Amino acid sequence: MKKCDDGSLALSVKDDGIGIPAESLSGIFAMFSASPYAVFLLAIWCTSTMTDTHLLSAFLTLDYMLVSIQLTERDPLGVHRNMRTIAIIYQR
Repeated sequence: MKKCDDGSLALSVKDDGIGIPAESLSGIFAMFSASPYAVFLLAIWCTSTMTDTHLLSAFLTLDYMLVSIQLTERDPLGVHRNMRTIAIIYQR
């Protein structure tokens, strides 16, 4: 990484890997370039999956909040049992 005269940073990357074989290069994107319908179907499937996952996440978060509110209101450990008494003492 090197700082340029205009204040920006320049990053250079060197790759010594074996890379993609030349005979495979032409076929890597063949499915998507040959069939635009495949790309469209993939996009529709991804969108519906993301929407379903987001909906599930929203329901789980709502359930968590509702359960935590119920547990907080009940005070199962009795931590706040004497808070009313303490409030009355401080008001006098």
